[in-house]
Amino acid sequence: MKVFRNTPTYFKSYTLLKVTFILITLIVVFGVIIHFAEPFTFPTVWDGLWWSLVTTFTVGYGDYVPFSPVGRFFAVVLILLGTGLGSYYMISFSAQAFRNQDADFKGTLTFSKKNHIIIVGWNERVKNVIKQLRETSNSTHIVLIDETLELLPPDLEKVHFVKGSAASDPILEKANIRSAHTILITADQNKNEHDADMQTILTIIAAKGVTSSINCIAEILTKNQVINATRAGADEIIEVNLLTSFVMAGSIVHKGYSDVLLKLSNQLENFTVKMIEVDRHMIGQFFYDIVIEEMNNNKIIIGVVRNKNTMIRPDNTLKIEENDLLISLV
Repeated sequence: MKVFRNTPTYFKSYTLLKVTFILITLIVVFGVIIHFAEPFTFPTVWDGLWWSLVTTFTVGYGDYVPFSPVGRFFAVVLILLGTGLGSYYMISFSAQAFRNQDADFKGTLTFSKKNHIIIVGWNERVKNVIKQLRETSNSTHIVLIDETLELLPPDLEKVHFVKGSAASDPILEKANIRSAHTILITADQNKNEHDADMQTILTIIAAKGVTSSINCIAEILTKNQVINATRAGADEIIEVNLLTSFVMAGSIVHKGYSDVLLKLSNQLENFTVKMIEVDRHMIGQFFYDIVIEEMNNNKIIIGVVRNKNTMIRPDNTLKIEENDLLISLV
């Protein structure tokens, strides 16, 4: 079965397209014939088309009925030809709809939309990521790739599921990675840390091999694999264990430390950490002057990101450059 990406899901079959074309042809042809065969009973072509349609699908309203022998002859021919095709069409249409829905839940359908986010791996972290993305923008298209799930969880609305390994090119193509803008690769919780990182790096290489321009965010568990993930092409690396250890140590020293960090990092809260681009008038100004300026706009500037290097509370005499990003508490 050949699939057309831009056609509705229920019509991705040559058989359905052929039957649809034949049915339309039958309805039009017999609608025109009955009009000329019995012009008094069917005064317009539209009346003939209406009769032909309801006869084909055995609705049989009875508002138009042929009386002449010629008209009844064509009615019999239409019933014999059209009713069988009409019934076959409705059955095939319903079966195709159920097959596509089943394939969608089983992760075998190809995603056809663009500018979407691909998330690799299914776990509690991914569940929360999807929830927060939905809260931020419900229109964002999300594709989930996982090889352990048998069916897409029913509570994941508007998420396209692709079953398989993201390190495989056919699976990435099925997720339409060439049209995606970001891929988030999470660590496999069913593997040990070393094997999970190896799988993540392999997925990075596969994703970047298909489309080098995609923004690749990878979760790495061990410190010594961070450099390898960078070499593989990851644009951003999340060291989960390192972040967790900071939170644990901070919670031991300062009571309530984890709750403070959670509120600061949670994009659903009113008080959030943002990365903002510098305005043109900021270029060349001192960091201290920008801090004072933005404070009047209810923004607290705590640092600068320059060439992927993060500087928290840099020297006040640091001059802002064109491609800098400001770290702001809004």
